[in-house]
Amino acid sequence: MTDTRSADYTRARDAFAALPLDEKLGFLFDASMLTVARSIESVGECLSDEFSELATNLRGEVRKAADAMESFADEAAGSVRDAATRAEAFADDLAAKTRAAAASTARSESDSDEANSSDDSIEPTEERASDEVEKMLDDLFGPEDDEQG
Repeated sequence: MTDTRSADYTRARDAFAALPLDEKLGFLFDASMLTVARSIESVGECLSDEFSELATNLRGEVRKAADAMESFADEAAGSVRDAATRAEAFADDLAAKTRAAAASTARSESDSDEANSSDDSIEPTEERASDEVEKMLDDLFGPEDDEQG
């Protein structure tokens, strides 16, 4: 069987074998603590690398989410502007139709006033109304007193 260990290892083992028992115990304790410390340091470096990568990934995801929210906000703002434009056009159309209806009503009242003013020029006459008209007036208002007298 060939020994594949280094010369340094062989020298350290031989030096260790030559030590008194109390120094061997101290050496073993120091070597164990050094090994534990290096293991903890190695685990810390691995954790640091993993957390750094996680933070980088999270920053990327946060940027993507922020970009998506910005895009959504821009789209929502555009929709609100479009709705406001349509509402303004509707209000303008409604106002125009209301003005037109008011003008039409005013013209109708004016035409009606003109028609009524031409009725003012009709003067009552002493001429007796036809029997048919007299009957309708009697039905509506009752018989006239001047017929009785």
